[in-house]
Amino acid sequence: MNQQTVFLIIVCTWCQLQGGCAQSSRPHIIVIVADDLGWNDVSFHGSNQIPTPALDTLAYTGVMLSNYYVSPICTPSRSALMTGRHPIHTGLQHDVLVGAAPYGLGLNETIMPQYLKQLGYETHIVGKWHLGFFKKEYTPTFRGFDSHFGYWLGEEGYSNHKAYAYPGAYGLDFRRDMALQSNYSGRYSTELFTEEATKIIQRHDTNKPLFLYLPHQAVHSANPWDPLEALDKYYKLFPNIHDENRRKFAAMAAALDDSVKNVTKALNERGMLNNSVIVFSTDNGGPAAGFNANHASNWPLRGVKTTLWEGGVRGAGFIWSPLIKNSARKLPDLMHICDWLPTLYHIAGGDSSTLKNLDGFNVWNTLSQDAPTPRVELLHNIDPMLNYSAVRVGEYKLILGNIFGGTWDGWYAPEQYHLLDETELDRNSLQYKTWPDISLDSDTAKNMVKMTQSETGNKKNDISHEVKPNGRILLKRSIGYSDQKSDFMPFSDKLAAHFGMSAINSGKHAMESGKSLKNHGIENDVVLDKELLGIVSRYIPVDVDTFHLTVTPDVVTCGAKPANASTNCQPTNSPCLYHIVKDPCEYNNIANENPQLVAKMLTRLREFNATAVPPRNKPQDLRGLPIFNNGAWGPWMDGL
Repeated sequence: MNQQTVFLIIVCTWCQLQGGCAQSSRPHIIVIVADDLGWNDVSFHGSNQIPTPALDTLAYTGVMLSNYYVSPICTPSRSALMTGRHPIHTGLQHDVLVGAAPYGLGLNETIMPQYLKQLGYETHIVGKWHLGFFKKEYTPTFRGFDSHFGYWLGEEGYSNHKAYAYPGAYGLDFRRDMALQSNYSGRYSTELFTEEATKIIQRHDTNKPLFLYLPHQAVHSANPWDPLEALDKYYKLFPNIHDENRRKFAAMAAALDDSVKNVTKALNERGMLNNSVIVFSTDNGGPAAGFNANHASNWPLRGVKTTLWEGGVRGAGFIWSPLIKNSARKLPDLMHICDWLPTLYHIAGGDSSTLKNLDGFNVWNTLSQDAPTPRVELLHNIDPMLNYSAVRVGEYKLILGNIFGGTWDGWYAPEQYHLLDETELDRNSLQYKTWPDISLDSDTAKNMVKMTQSETGNKKNDISHEVKPNGRILLKRSIGYSDQKSDFMPFSDKLAAHFGMSAINSGKHAMESGKSLKNHGIENDVVLDKELLGIVSRYIPVDVDTFHLTVTPDVVTCGAKPANASTNCQPTNSPCLYHIVKDPCEYNNIANENPQLVAKMLTRLREFNATAVPPRNKPQDLRGLPIFNNGAWGPWMDGL
């Protein structure tokens, strides 16, 4: 072997150890969005039920976002992420895109992949879109993405990939770019999306920067007759969770955690991790206690998805990258989901100051170096159709109005159900979806119901349709609600073995993978994935053996709950004010004691409202139903 060959072997070996020699000068950007993940559904927030070791490993070695906010529902959050603009400025501040809605995120909006393509990025989306599809121009590959593998609507079956909106509105919603994909039936979406994401990474030319947007289906509920689809191999890991639905939810979250691990490993194996930025975010707060037939947890925060209480808008999120100068810390500064666009554009090498009409801030210096944040306030939302709004200014939050008549304004423990009486159901607009203006006694309506029952196997024991006098359809599930709370249970032995947890720290000692976890404290446990920690330690200066002793979960502490916590705020009568830093669980309405501050924040709300555009919402268009489009959801107004 000559000296030149030896030299080349040494160089190639060194390059492999360093993560590759041929690298893009711009960092690879991976944005992973979980759907409906609650504050208390990740163990880096202290969840004692669901270990998320991969997420935790990245969160603890990156920057945990302690005061990170999202919109209360899906479409508004995704529009804010993609545009850097608040939903009141894109017309998506009310509700989500549902079924055959003939509108979407305006084509006048420039979105993240379009900005990044200007900087030379290859752009891919794997998973959920939910920003419109009534015309092809509104779909991902017409809006800056080189490819899309996933679905366009907001929810569907995890395995059959069909989406149900209401009786008669049920069809396939799964595509590669524009082409329908019917050959993936029986394949679980979380695993499908992971496979696709890793394939994109494996075949990516590392000389070019990659933008991979991975908006998972997990852990959103699926179709109403089988809302919590969990793989048995994950379900078996949670024998200590007594509630059946919460156990299924935990299994769905575990699959999501495995996905994050596998994507991170793929980046490392491709030699890209050393030059990557990984963002993880939920899209909104969790649907807790049976809300939307789901069983997320925002505990101890107040409220659920769709509400403007902290449980609806305070999001689980972090950023991980070797480019961060001050890693392994919690960031207490305010951040909003619309800040990601200017921040990532800056990281990608663009000049964020040239981006016009944004509501987001470039907070890279805050994330990377702990510099003072430019964000000192944020608008949660102004919904003119519901007269529902909230704003955060400094340490204070003001909230006006409510949704569902205030019936989801409580605090819900992980295995607690929220019981609604008939009066509450009549006020709970989520249970009713108003669809096209057709008579529910008509032959069309009856045929739609029959068709759906036929397509779904007519599972009468699982779902029934009740027509209310006001002409709306109520979907009722036989969930078997219980008002009994199960005791919190710590992690099981099976979980340790499956996840390869390297450390559980209760302030006393560490535990190696596979050993019993159930006899140890659950308040301050640190859960790490040993394999993943070993990988990221190549790029982040952490000691694998002692790191778990240096970090703690990002736990919200509420303080004493007053007896009148549920009644001291009547936001439909007068604004409610909270010192949200001292009172993150929104126990104490201090509006009466601070009239000047209330007036100041009301003025700020009015200023925001003066800049708002009208909601883009339009009534459902029957022409967009699958029964008129070969059994699938897809563009139906092209050329109209």
